[in-house]
Amino acid sequence: MNSLKELKHYHSRFGFGLSLKDLLLFKESNSFDAHKNLEKQMDSRDFSPLEISRKLKPIRFKEMVGMEKSDRKAMIDADRKLVIEINGEWIAKMANTSNPLREKMSLFWHDHFACKPKTSYMTSSYLELIRKESLGNFRSLLHGIAKEPAMLLYLNNQQNRKGHPNENFAREVMELFTLGIGNYSEKDIKESARAFTGWNVDSDRHFKLNERQHDNGTKTFFGETKRWTGEEVIDRILEEKAAAEYVSGKIAKYFLGRPPSENLQSTLTRTFYESDYEIGPVLLAIAESDEFNSEDIIGQDVLSPVELLVRLERDFHLSADDNFYRIAIQKGLGQVLFQPPNVAGWPSGKGWIDASTLPTRLSLARAILLKNDYEVKTNKSFAQGEDLTENLSKRLKKGLQAKSNISAIEEAFGHMSYSDKTTQIANWLIPETVLNENEMIEEIKLLGFEGTKGALALIASLPEYQLK
Repeated sequence: MNSLKELKHYHSRFGFGLSLKDLLLFKESNSFDAHKNLEKQMDSRDFSPLEISRKLKPIRFKEMVGMEKSDRKAMIDADRKLVIEINGEWIAKMANTSNPLREKMSLFWHDHFACKPKTSYMTSSYLELIRKESLGNFRSLLHGIAKEPAMLLYLNNQQNRKGHPNENFAREVMELFTLGIGNYSEKDIKESARAFTGWNVDSDRHFKLNERQHDNGTKTFFGETKRWTGEEVIDRILEEKAAAEYVSGKIAKYFLGRPPSENLQSTLTRTFYESDYEIGPVLLAIAESDEFNSEDIIGQDVLSPVELLVRLERDFHLSADDNFYRIAIQKGLGQVLFQPPNVAGWPSGKGWIDASTLPTRLSLARAILLKNDYEVKTNKSFAQGEDLTENLSKRLKKGLQAKSNISAIEEAFGHMSYSDKTTQIANWLIPETVLNENEMIEEIKLLGFEGTKGALALIASLPEYQLK
């Protein structure tokens, strides 16, 4: 790879944008091996849990029964603050990691296996499973997710009992997680739901098979009659090539910004199925396809709110005393980690842009770099507690409390004229397929920003900065 256009595209899709460090390295060598870079990042030994994950403990709800109301509320509010801490630390990890591919795929799996964990302990357990397995084997990840307490409770499987099956969990496993609509029957749902009876959560918020609630009778699933277990149902689903097609197709759309062509989809299905659902070979096949670097792909997808936030942190080296600014941005743009709108996950592409979110997106850089006003509506469910809501509202009236460190950018571009540095920064941060230098120069004259920080605020306020 010897094109800056392709390098920027690769980092925007398989990471969170081209860092200044990688830009300068490329300018020195004028070459980049995407295949080697992907393989290096797919080394599972690189994984380490978030720091906060090491200190969390489960909330035992039975112990709360005899508590005073005020004590119970204080415990719940404290735990909700820990969820915000997990959110913030994951954002920081995405922005500062040397392995952005792991976090980028973790973000994909968080959407694919969309879930609203009830406590900080379950949030951490769910997230660390996804992060650990994000570049590994889908079969292993699926088995793990199916037994995650957060997912079992989110999909009501605690209500799935022998003689009174609840089909919600079984339906979503097939419809959203593996096969897609049309590749199973209603009978398959009913029978597999019986196989998942008794899959529950113990008082320590770990998976527990309740034998008394488990239906051990014969079930007919995909035409085969036997005493199916939940684990066997999952493995049988993955024998269907439709599962390989559905999941690899979603992965491809995530990186391409649109569904893959029939030829590429055929390649991905075969690759995924024949490797027994190894994720890495699928990513390599996407990155090395002709479609990935085509002109109608580069710069044609919209950054999700979380991707935009991470990119701002990565580009401008943001820091703050707490996570309120991160939560404010997520709320203002409509994507709060661990709070998907439903089990189907979040929108994608142009679905992120509307008359409300676009002005908010365009104001972010000025709010952070130039301390312009930035407002976002808050509510109790978002801030998770009255004190947090009030605190957040007060902070936002003063603007985003995040500090930027652009010393490295100053060193790289500060010696240039304002016009030249703006052009060079744009060439770094804006996809070349949508970069129009003449229009940008006119924008400079109209806005009248000054200095390197002004140039950064200008570039990051352009609609084109929202694209990848």
